Amino acid sequence: TYAVLAQSAVTNSGSTVVTGDFGISPNGLSSVTGWTFSTSAGPGIATGAKHFADADAAQAHTDATAAAATLAAMGPGTDISSTDLGGYTATPGTYSATSAGTWSTFGGGTLTLNGAGTYVFLFGSSLTLPANASIVLTGGAIADNVYFVTGTFITFGATNTLNGNFLAGSAITTAASTVLTGRLLTYGGAGTAITFPSAATVT
Repeated sequence: TYAVLAQSAVTNSGSTVVTGDFGISPNGLSSVTGWTFSTSAGPGIATGAKHFADADAAQAHTDATAAAATLAAMGPGTDISSTDLGGYTATPGTYSATSAGTWSTFGGGTLTLNGAGTYVFLFGSSLTLPANASIVLTGGAIADNVYFVTGTFITFGATNTLNGNFLAGSAITTAASTVLTGRLLTYGGAGTAITFPSAATVT
């Protein structure tokens, strides 16, 4: 049920809207800034339950870490270490890059997922998306069955339209007009953070 889950901080600077639960653990409300409900009030809105350093958020973090390990164990699958995900079409399965993912504006910056089933994309280090990138679901693919897991950070580009669950080992940073149908979750060691530098939408 979590749309946003971090450990050390969730920071927002724009008119961001999050539909779903919002959690942080072990840090608490004092590390949440730029939201209507935070100690540093701002324009961000989250419509679901809020969990600040409570048992629910701690359990969610444990579960996210276990999920990342389970997904990683499904690899390596298809090697995409030299594959540009911009313009790439994938069918259900597991895909992995030994280090950082490559995603350019080639092919319009669109990753197409075609077919009903589970999609797992694993990156040894990070994933950075360009501006105007998108993830398009076709042939019965649904956002709930799509997973991107990085060892370190995930950074979105401006005006991204995305589908799926993004799990990062260190940090997630959105961008102006990021629209995500899915989840932003961090896992693993202490210090993970999620930053919304400008207006974004997560549902």
